[in-house]
Amino acid sequence: MMRDTALLFGDRLHRDVQLMVELGFAMADERLPAEPGLASPQKRIDRCIQALKDAAGEEVLANAAGIVAMFTAMTMVVDATGQTSKEMPTIQKYASKFLRWKRNLAAFCPCLGG
Repeated sequence: MMRDTALLFGDRLHRDVQLMVELGFAMADERLPAEPGLASPQKRIDRCIQALKDAAGEEVLANAAGIVAMFTAMTMVVDATGQTSKEMPTIQKYASKFLRWKRNLAAFCPCLGG
């Protein structure tokens, strides 16, 4: 979904976006109990931090960690209030359709981007 949303508005993904996503998942999973046989959540976070820092530098790491922290804070507030959204699957479906349409049209109109 993140990739589709970024591309929907003509943006290009950062070359290390997958490392950022892995850091986000690791930090989100930190709230869950460790699973038997797997690395502890903190060890996973430490590995993701080091991988992103090595690949993209401290500034990108700081930006990614800040974004993860902001989403974590928002999620905690939403979870605490018990809110849910039944509309999200519909929104995702139409955003993906629009993105496919845009990609197909971009071949004929380069000003739209890929």
